[in-house]
Amino acid sequence: MQTTYYQPGYVKSKPYPERLLAKKNEKMDPLEFCTKWCQLKPGEWGFKVEAVRLLHTVTGASIRTVERWGERFESCPSYVPRLLMKEDILREMEKQIKRNQDL
Repeated sequence: MQTTYYQPGYVKSKPYPERLLAKKNEKMDPLEFCTKWCQLKPGEWGFKVEAVRLLHTVTGASIRTVERWGERFESCPSYVPRLLMKEDILREMEKQIKRNQDL
């Protein structure tokens, strides 16, 4: 049996899918989600419109409702941050699957 030695401070991490699934009960701020998945970044012209459309698509809430959540979406319902984390996990897994298929 071969012994594996790790350097001090080294923490063996879980495989990628397990790390993603471990986050399923965490929450993700709507602005953080939009910053990650919108093509435009905060401060760029059109970001707010794109972010509202993205949140509308993911949550199923009307565009008007999403617009009422505030400038930084701070007034969103309590279920939204968990829903966004689950959507983020799905998108990350989809990205990983596509990357593996390209190999």
